Amino acid sequence: MNVNGKEVDIKTVLPLTVGDWRKLSMNSGIEPEDVSRGVLKFFKLVEFIQFIIIKANPEITEEDVDTLSDKDFLTISDEINSISTEEVDRPL
Repeated sequence: MNVNGKEVDIKTVLPLTVGDWRKLSMNSGIEPEDVSRGVLKFFKLVEFIQFIIIKANPEITEEDVDTLSDKDFLTISDEINSISTEEVDRPL
């Protein structure tokens, strides 16, 4: 995917680590169970996706993320859900 002309591959940072979830919880109040149940309000979803995008490509800024449309965020959210489901469905 591309964010403001900068390439991002979110597959490289998923699944998130315990440390990632700790940062999300402390900084944004986002908990894993909220994400898995799909109960994040739009701006919490934006914060969650922004965290993943910036982790995948640290050159991307908050201003770059702000150029995305709400439709872009929903598309990215669907991609994250798809990747997360692949991880869960994969046998040990």
